[in-house]
Amino acid sequence: SDVRITSNTVSFIILPEKEPCRIYGRVMDAESGEGIKGARVKAREFITYTGDDGYYELILPAGKYVVEVSKRGYEKARKEVYLKEGEEKEINFELRRVEEKLAIIHGRVFEVSGELRKPLPGARVMLFKIKSRIVVPMVLSIASRYGIVKPVYQTKTNESGYYELKVKPGSYIGIAVKDGYRPDVKKILAKAGEDIEVNFELKKPRFPLFPITIR
Repeated sequence: SDVRITSNTVSFIILPEKEPCRIYGRVMDAESGEGIKGARVKAREFITYTGDDGYYELILPAGKYVVEVSKRGYEKARKEVYLKEGEEKEINFELRRVEEKLAIIHGRVFEVSGELRKPLPGARVMLFKIKSRIVVPMVLSIASRYGIVKPVYQTKTNESGYYELKVKPGSYIGIAVKDGYRPDVKKILAKAGEDIEVNFELKKPRFPLFPITIR
């Protein structure tokens, strides 16, 4: 309200409240068309998040806005909108996934006996995400076998003892195993777009080992 004072009277002028505006819509995956849950929708200081089906709603004062939508793993999207008093507008967004560059880890697994070194086919190469600084290969192998620890990537060597894995950037513990051999373990740092050669050497123990086949 507005107050005006004259010499003899006091008058009140009641100003009507401004009717708020509303924007609403859906945030979708550009490829699948499915709604994206948990995407952030921001217009100046006004923020909300999409629901399970990708829908959102924001109540705003009249004005000009740049509506920005963001979600981890997707490219940001922006749209400009001008809202008149009491106006409602549907604004939908399609987000494209960010193409994450992978690293390639490859190499060979060798059987080593004295000075002899030959490719070992059928060996399993596994990558783990482990924070511990101390890694015991045999314990890790057995833990993997019984599902206590699961590798994030794994493969087997071919007839030439060669293997290859495409992985996300990060730090890994790599381990090569095969029945009748002592496991070999390596610490691997994989950076986006890198091509990393990591070779493993497996030796037969002096004393028989329990089978550690990983299925």
